[in-house]
Amino acid sequence: DELAWQIDYNLKIIARNVEYTILRGAYQIATDENTANKTRGLGEAVQLTGGTRVNASSAALTRAMLQELWREMFDAGAMFMNPVLICGGYQKQAISDIYGYAPESRNVGGVNIQQIETDFGNIGVMPAHRFAVSTSILCVDMGLLAPVFQPVPGKGNFFYEPKNQAGAAEGGILYGKFGLDHGPAFALGEIYGLADGT
Repeated sequence: DELAWQIDYNLKIIARNVEYTILRGAYQIATDENTANKTRGLGEAVQLTGGTRVNASSAALTRAMLQELWREMFDAGAMFMNPVLICGGYQKQAISDIYGYAPESRNVGGVNIQQIETDFGNIGVMPAHRFAVSTSILCVDMGLLAPVFQPVPGKGNFFYEPKNQAGAAEGGILYGKFGLDHGPAFALGEIYGLADGT
């Protein structure tokens, strides 16, 4: 069924676009019918008043930088209910190098740090994310994040609506509105300006 395949394929594209927007979205409010509303991503939200930002000044990630980030977030009011680090591949490997310890074995090697125990509680570490900024590590409280939708009555959040058929061609639109509730800025933190290995 070609139509079902096209709908499924485009829903996957929408899901990736939503992921990208959650991390890198730039806020824009509609001022007229030709200007779209755009949601603010986490990278922009951490820069709001109250967000914690540590400048790495192009240096490689260190344990001291992470400790400074968590301490400053705590002092700013972060509650650390379910904190998680979000970063790209290079920074994820750096975190595993800093905190990892691989026991000696003849047939198993390597480390994959998924959680760090700190003085402020356990901090989760997400798998490397392809849309994360390579020179940045975000610390967000997953307990405060939530998707926001504007459902259409009788149709829901995301839906397919067929349009007039012309000849043998079938067509329609996929429609939905998504936004991100990122919670208060004081619950967000970032180490930015990191060396990224390039």
